[in-house]
Amino acid sequence: MNGLFQNTTAKSVAGVPLISEGLIIGALILIFQKTTLSDENSILESLGNIAALSAPFLRNVQKIRQFFRKGIPESSLILKYNNAGLIGKGVADWSYGYR
Repeated sequence: MNGLFQNTTAKSVAGVPLISEGLIIGALILIFQKTTLSDENSILESLGNIAALSAPFLRNVQKIRQFFRKGIPESSLILKYNNAGLIGKGVADWSYGYR
């Protein structure tokens, strides 16, 4: 196994999706290293309840994070709009018609 759990040994694993606003925003996973699941349904029900309570809060953090993202630099915007043909060649006279 490669990745996050590469060096983890497990006797059993239980997991449920974190769902908020119809989107899967992650997963809640329990890894049992020393014992196997004795009552799988009970564990999954408890995990499901924890996921249902925590997912909206985690989704809210994702939404709040958007306010702290840096915007696209002006030079990048100019290049982007110029390549799309949306930047004019002449000097704009914004006062035209408003005198």
